[in-house]
Amino acid sequence: MAEQDAPPALVADVLTVVSELVSNARRHAGGITGFQVTVRADQVIVKVSDRSALLPHLRPPSAHTPGGFGWRVVKTLAPNTFVRSHPSGKTIIATLPTRKPTAAAYLDPGVVVGAAARAAPGGLSAGRNTGR
Repeated sequence: MAEQDAPPALVADVLTVVSELVSNARRHAGGITGFQVTVRADQVIVKVSDRSALLPHLRPPSAHTPGGFGWRVVKTLAPNTFVRSHPSGKTIIATLPTRKPTAAAYLDPGVVVGAAARAAPGGLSAGRNTGR
């Protein structure tokens, strides 16, 4: 990833996903049977294989039981993560986008928000930018 000049936040996210998947494979699935990281221009793909056929699942948060956040963290950082079952266990495939869309990518270009809304006539509410 260093050769790709990856942003530090992406590197941190990939390391977190790798750490969670490897830790869970060791703790809950009999150890790691395969590991691969593929870096592409638009995504980083992390594959971790283990011996267990049991699928990961979200555990409800509990103040009395430590842990239980790993799968939630993985699914948050790599929402398109999926599991491929095979005769010798499973492979978890986590895909992290290399470019996160900005909030502006989701907004109608005609909507004013944030600082622009505060400066717009009418004050703090967001509204349609009429060019006035």
